[in-house]
Amino acid sequence: MSAQFRDEKVPDKNCENYLIELNNGLYKVEIIQNYDVDQGKHIGSDKVNMLINFLEVRELGANPDKLFWCSYM
Repeated sequence: MSAQFRDEKVPDKNCENYLIELNNGLYKVEIIQNYDVDQGKHIGSDKVNMLINFLEVRELGANPDKLFWCSYM
């Protein structure tokens, strides 16, 4: 939301603690969610709610035809 205002910095004060330092480049990103917010329970691990893995790649490959999505059961 801050990016829409000229006098606001990105990240703003509310989000500056969540800044992730990365080298300039291309990245493959993997997101693993261990917390089902609808049910209020952890799946697998209760140590973290979500993992975000950044894997630096040399070039972008073709986009996959399908994405893997999972529903909690």
